[in-house]
Amino acid sequence: HSWHILYYIYVLLVQEEVLAIHGRPAVLRCSFDSAAGMDNLVVTWQRVEDNKVVHSFYHGKDQLDLQSVLYKNRTELYNSELQAGNASLMLHKVGPQDEGKYLCTVSTSRGTSNAQVQVKYGALFSEPKLTIKTHGSNITLLYESEGYPEPETSWQDLSQQNVSYDTEVVPSGSDLLTLRTKLTVNGDQNRSYRLTVRNRLLGQLIERDLVFSDVSSRSDTVTVRRSRVGLVCVIFYVSFFTLFIIAFTISQR
Repeated sequence: HSWHILYYIYVLLVQEEVLAIHGRPAVLRCSFDSAAGMDNLVVTWQRVEDNKVVHSFYHGKDQLDLQSVLYKNRTELYNSELQAGNASLMLHKVGPQDEGKYLCTVSTSRGTSNAQVQVKYGALFSEPKLTIKTHGSNITLLYESEGYPEPETSWQDLSQQNVSYDTEVVPSGSDLLTLRTKLTVNGDQNRSYRLTVRNRLLGQLIERDLVFSDVSSRSDTVTVRRSRVGLVCVIFYVSFFTLFIIAFTISQR
């Protein structure tokens, strides 16, 4: 009788979903049982959607002739750790185009195995920039910020009633989206408003409270409060001898 022994390489994904953050390298975890042998080791990373080659290693070195141009000079393996079973991929300069599923395949003379990693891309929205413009008795409040992906945006009065506003989100050309959200109000009315911007992917919440009142006996003050950081600014704004106080509170977490 002749006996045939089959060997399997078990690929273990340390993290099945990776959140790639703008400005930081992303590590796609993939490990295998190095006890299965290192003879004829081949490690290949590919895009699942289109089978594009992201990175390849065989004959003891990186083999990038078939690498997609989208990943040129942006990938590297932990070559010194391959013998310990680390086939993880580091991806540099990540952007929205890198979102999707990736396949890690490890082969030796004893067999082949693979597993998938899901990559999502995100960027925290920047400190919103406020621009104020007047049109007669109307005041337009424009907030601008950059981040990714498209956030949930809303304006409410402080009784939590939705109000009409305009919002646009456009690519900024730097792997980010530019958010512009605009509210026009009657400056003769004493009302308060709240802007909410939420990036659910990264768990980011930005809130701005704006309080308008037609007063002549108070100073115009802007108070900014953040967790662990406090900042107080004083802004004077006069239009047609009408004095408005704008107070807004920042709660960002």
